Amino acid sequence: MKTSLLLSVWNAKLRRVMHAFAYGLFFVLIAGLLAACVVPTPEVIVVTQLVTTTPLPTYTPYPPYPTYTPYPTYTLVPTKEQPTDTPLQTKTAAPVTETPTATATRRPAAAATRAPTATPSPTATSRGGQFSSGPVTAHGVTGTFRLEARRLTFAPNERIWFRFTVTNNTDAVLSYGFLGVAIGNGDFHTSWKGASLAPKGQANSTLNWRDNLTIATPGTYTLTLSMCFSEVAVCLGSSGDWASLSSGLTVIIQ
Repeated sequence: MKTSLLLSVWNAKLRRVMHAFAYGLFFVLIAGLLAACVVPTPEVIVVTQLVTTTPLPTYTPYPPYPTYTPYPTYTLVPTKEQPTDTPLQTKTAAPVTETPTATATRRPAAAATRAPTATPSPTATSRGGQFSSGPVTAHGVTGTFRLEARRLTFAPNERIWFRFTVTNNTDAVLSYGFLGVAIGNGDFHTSWKGASLAPKGQANSTLNWRDNLTIATPGTYTLTLSMCFSEVAVCLGSSGDWASLSSGLTVIIQ
């Protein structure tokens, strides 16, 4: 019985304690909430010294670029024109028209032949600086002969250029054994051998030819255009029919 009474008393006390603790905790919570809701007093900051700031430096622009001045235009100094040497004009020989027949043989190997006997003919003359002779006619053939030179003196073995023409004045084909220049010392320079000329008025009735010869031994020589009207074999003998178709042109070799 006592035990039950004690327990009930203890329980009653415990409940009172618990109620007091609960009320106390409640008030603490209410006080905390109220404290949280109170607006805090703002703090007043007193500025005792102004902070001075350093101003930024003033922007200084770069100086402008200098104005471009172009270089002066270079002018070439004119050079004095040098005179041009004008070459001396040389006389050009007229083109040669070859008119041999198809049976002609050009420039055979040199062969010693008997020089023809000179026939009296006109005296040689100088025409335009070139020494010439003729025309002379024999056996119906007319010839002219001239040296392509302005002098009559030559060195040994120097080329002596000459030109001649022969024309057939007959109505028949004229065959001949040799045609060339008799040198006057027994030698003969052959220009044509075993050829022929067509009848007059036809093609190849005239032969216009340019040639040259040399003389090795110094001395005085007479050059004469000559033709043999016989066959080649006969002309090489003593019975050939030789005739001069020009007067003699005298040259000196020294």
